[in-house]
Amino acid sequence: MKLIFCLLLVFALQAKPLFKILPLNYQYKTSETGMPSHVLPKLSLTAALDEYESGAFAIHADSAIKKLNVSCSLLKNKLTGRTISGSTIKLQMVEFVNCDSTGKERLPLRFLSLRDTGVLAGHNTTYFITLKSSDVIDTGLFQGQIKITADGIKDSIGVSFTVLPFRLKAPDKMRFIAAISNYGSMTEKEFRMLKNGGVDGVEFFLGKKCGVNVINNQGHVKIDMPVIDSTMKHMKSVGMRGPIFLMLGNDRKSHIEDKICEVFPEFKMTTSEKIFGKPLIIGPIGNPRFDSLYLEAVASIKSGIEKAGFEWIAAVMDEPMERSYQPFIERTKLIRSRFPDLKLVGVTQGNFAFTKSLEPYTDILITAGDYTTIENLARRKGKMFSVNTFQGAANEPGCSRAIFGTRVWRYNPGIMLFWSYNWNYGDPFVEYDSEEPDRFSSILYPPREGTDGFPTETPAWIGLREAIDDWSYARMLEELAAQKGQLSEFPIDDMKHAVGEWDFFEKEYDYPRDYSQLDTVRNQAAQAILKLLK
Repeated sequence: MKLIFCLLLVFALQAKPLFKILPLNYQYKTSETGMPSHVLPKLSLTAALDEYESGAFAIHADSAIKKLNVSCSLLKNKLTGRTISGSTIKLQMVEFVNCDSTGKERLPLRFLSLRDTGVLAGHNTTYFITLKSSDVIDTGLFQGQIKITADGIKDSIGVSFTVLPFRLKAPDKMRFIAAISNYGSMTEKEFRMLKNGGVDGVEFFLGKKCGVNVINNQGHVKIDMPVIDSTMKHMKSVGMRGPIFLMLGNDRKSHIEDKICEVFPEFKMTTSEKIFGKPLIIGPIGNPRFDSLYLEAVASIKSGIEKAGFEWIAAVMDEPMERSYQPFIERTKLIRSRFPDLKLVGVTQGNFAFTKSLEPYTDILITAGDYTTIENLARRKGKMFSVNTFQGAANEPGCSRAIFGTRVWRYNPGIMLFWSYNWNYGDPFVEYDSEEPDRFSSILYPPREGTDGFPTETPAWIGLREAIDDWSYARMLEELAAQKGQLSEFPIDDMKHAVGEWDFFEKEYDYPRDYSQLDTVRNQAAQAILKLLK
């Protein structure tokens, strides 16, 4: 009888699912099958006051799990007895998405709200935990457990959260700017998410969706821009400081001129022959009457943005290439003649010779490549330098973090743009329903069930948010060390070299694959700040 009982017990235990709990370096793309790579010895997070901080872990199923439940205990400070709980702790599952109709390509693009789930044998379910230190009364070490129940079998993993005794300073002159779409449907909570992530400004393209209407007011131009007005109202309510980065046209068409021609039919848009694969569609050049209407439009937009309390940074055309060079110069000179205080932008893809030709007519040089050469040009000419970069859900979180944080620290631009927050071509939750996949142009997805009206986050967004924190730690260290005359006592140049030794700073799409130095530099900066604050 005992033998039968023992055999039944062994059989029952073998029938139970077996699993492993693996702390992960969240900066790397998570895997859906096989043993995860980049496993850490423990789940440990550190943040300054008012900072969000994230970590990740995977549940690897050695055999199939029908019901997996994950939760987080209170995190307790043993010295004070105070705890962290509730809204301060956010647990989210990584959602793997079919990126073609065959289902052969699946990527970890976004998060699902926490729920019970099943896991196939040999597969992983990955979770992100995000802690918000602004709700914490104490500094110091908080400890707790991630609790896992898989078909009745229980296990746990320890989690520690160290809250540092200082606050990161918000950027003073530096501004991070997100390109946005779906303009009229964005809610205040979506702007709050951007602000919480460190983004202060937004970029608009003056196309059909932008909601900018040109009105013929007894022979003069009047601008009605309810969507931009609504956007600025939301921005102000959540504390975003701007600027408003508004493109009047792109490298193919001047949208503002098209709108003027629609209501002043005596003027017509003209279409050139294709140059480098695209035509150029513009209004009359050198016509005094049309020039006057164009300036009235600029004046009306400028007045509306400034009355709302924001600065307008204007681009006559986005990425003006050879096909649009001369119209770009003519319009820029025209605006400069009437509005010398309006900051004008030249955006290029990194061609130094072409950027150099735009420099005399612009205040800000924005490039997507050849950074060092164009930065040096901007510094010599007393112009602002900026970087324009792609940020989409398909990015590894560490890639987003490296591009947007350490690159900014190295080059110290005045503004930093990224494409894009929510540029959706079809249903954003169906990746293969349009020619242009949304994963390449949206770093946040629309709100859905379980997000309480906030955007659906992505691992790439976590990386971008951490990038801005990287910049904040580095700048705080530099400023404190300079104030105390101790710059030489800290390895700041070595730290910059560590984050700048990858070639990806000069080649837009040559990204690093080892992100360990990002954490090393962050920790070095935090420890140096603590020393300076003593």
